[in-house]
Amino acid sequence: MDATQLSPELRKRLIDLMLMMRPWIDTGPGQKQVTSAPPIQPGPRPVVVAPVSPVMRQTAPKIVGPIPAPLPVAEPAPTSMVAQIDAILQARLIGTPLEEIGIRLVESPKGDPIVLVGDKSYTGVGDVSDPAVQAALRAAIAEWERKYTPGYK
Repeated sequence: MDATQLSPELRKRLIDLMLMMRPWIDTGPGQKQVTSAPPIQPGPRPVVVAPVSPVMRQTAPKIVGPIPAPLPVAEPAPTSMVAQIDAILQARLIGTPLEEIGIRLVESPKGDPIVLVGDKSYTGVGDVSDPAVQAALRAAIAEWERKYTPGYK
C-alpha cells in the first residue's frame, strides 16, 4: 500500500507511531537514548485485543477493560521429609498451648532432623525432655507416615 492511499486518520496515526518509535530507531552506538514519553502512571492498564483478520483493518484496536490483578501464588509444598513433617507439626500446633513455645523441625547441613524447642536444640525426638512436645512431634510424624508413605496404615 502506498502512503498516499491512506486515509487522513490512518496517516495521522502512522505519523504518531513513527514519532514514538523514532528515539529507538535514531539511537546509534555510543548515543544515549532520549525519550519524550510521559512516565507510566501506576494503575490498571487496558487490555488491547488485536484485530482478528490477518489483513490490517482500518480501525483502532478495541480496549476491553483493565488487566485483572494477578492471582495469589500459593506457597510451594515443602520438598524434604523434615520440612513436610514440620509443616504438619506447625498446622497441628495452632491454637494449642504448645504454639507459644516455638517448636520446629529443621534439617542439619547433612540432612539430619534437628528439633528446636524455644532456644534449645535436640538431635532427635527422644532427646526432647518435655513429654507433651514429644507427643506432638510423634503425632506429626505419624500423620506424615499416613499421608506420604504408600501402603502405611
